[in-house]
Amino acid sequence: MIEVIVRNGNELSKVNLDTINFWRRKEFNSNTEWNDDNAKAFYDSVVFLLKENEEILAFGRLKPISIYIDDQEHKVMGIAAIISIIKGKGYGKKLVQEISNYLKTHNLTGIGFCGAHITPFYQKCGFQIIKNGQRRFIYIDDNDQKHQDEKGDVIYQTVDNGMLKLLENKGVVFTHYVPYW
Repeated sequence: MIEVIVRNGNELSKVNLDTINFWRRKEFNSNTEWNDDNAKAFYDSVVFLLKENEEILAFGRLKPISIYIDDQEHKVMGIAAIISIIKGKGYGKKLVQEISNYLKTHNLTGIGFCGAHITPFYQKCGFQIIKNGQRRFIYIDDNDQKHQDEKGDVIYQTVDNGMLKLLENKGVVFTHYVPYW
């Protein structure tokens, strides 16, 4: 039986972490491990595991993020690390729909980034899209250096009309202090 398991990042087993880290390296070429030594990377996240028996079929996470417009803070959930291990079976869609339901049920705004080639998938799952919107999100590193990615779409879901207006306003630029959420 296929089920979605929702866990806090600090509740993941070593076996689950090993599987997640393997697929993050394979799909995203990620060199950041989710482990106890790097706990801040995932402990505060809500992790979604689509499993059949004990096998992970797909996974993803929501990470609490603060984004800023000038000095005004807005708390959102960063949509990240969405991976369907087995492609073409609808597992990714089921996982993303569970994440969407979680956001709605908890009255949260979710924001993520993706390449244009995957945008239609998120649209089918009910997310709104800002084409080339990633350039509106500027990462500020520990040395106060600004980093801006010119490529990439933004996917989002919100029930907050104020946040909706900000996201839809092409003149609004957001800053944040979390790389690659």
